[in-house]
Amino acid sequence: MTQETTPQGASPGGKSGHVTLIGGDDLALVSRATSETLDRLIGAHDRTLVLQDLSPLIEAADLAMTLRQVNMFSEYQVVSLRGVKNLEADVTEELKAYFLRPEPTTVLVVSFQGKVPPELSKAAKACGAEV
Repeated sequence: MTQETTPQGASPGGKSGHVTLIGGDDLALVSRATSETLDRLIGAHDRTLVLQDLSPLIEAADLAMTLRQVNMFSEYQVVSLRGVKNLEADVTEELKAYFLRPEPTTVLVVSFQGKVPPELSKAAKACGAEV
């Protein structure tokens, strides 16, 4: 159900440039896996300073800006895109581009209502990720 990807150049198991894709047919399990992943990544940090919780209806330009911004209040940020059902083509392209060049101070968590789209799984694998 959970797919974790670590693009080339990022430290596996660390926070730097980390990407997690979560999907599955059981929405309760997906929700729990997402919450547990976010809790693990945020750790003891102040959630309000570290977490950027985005709408699944975000525009590609806003997603790109959020993924690339520097968190002024913490050494890293966790960007969460929860409950994604269908992604617009430009958002999918932005995610694929991000997989190739992740921001070292950003951790991205995307959870899907249903399976992770094959196009994103393929893009993650192409970046040297174990999927």
